[in-house]
Amino acid sequence: LAWRGVRRGVAGASAVASTLLFASVTVLVGGLVPVAVKAIVDRPRPAGALVDALQSSFPSSHAFGAATAALVVVTVTKGCLARATHRWLAAVGCALVVLVCVARVALAVHYISDVTAGVCLAVVWVCVARSLWWVLSASSAARA
Repeated sequence: LAWRGVRRGVAGASAVASTLLFASVTVLVGGLVPVAVKAIVDRPRPAGALVDALQSSFPSSHAFGAATAALVVVTVTKGCLARATHRWLAAVGCALVVLVCVARVALAVHYISDVTAGVCLAVVWVCVARSLWWVLSASSAARA
């Protein structure tokens, strides 16, 4: 249903609005992906967590969210920034994702495999979302 609304929005949207729509939908709808996987896997959290956590452990939603946001920013800025600036932005995004992952493991609310799976799931999700976006954009442009 969300993609149907996106499809309509792409047809008459400018490039900037289309990019913002892609970024928003990818990040917001993506938030449901780790929740669905958590419900299926239902892995308990590590013993001795330093903070309270309500949901199951696998995959890390924080790692997924950080990686998704970083990947979306890097994806939408490719070609818009100088190559050196884009590489710097990608390096900063990667560092922030690593920082989130390390913090989740250090707080003992996730195993290393949880944060690794969260990042891997984010990569897959952004690739799927980008592919869908290209298909929807191409079909909307063909009708115009």
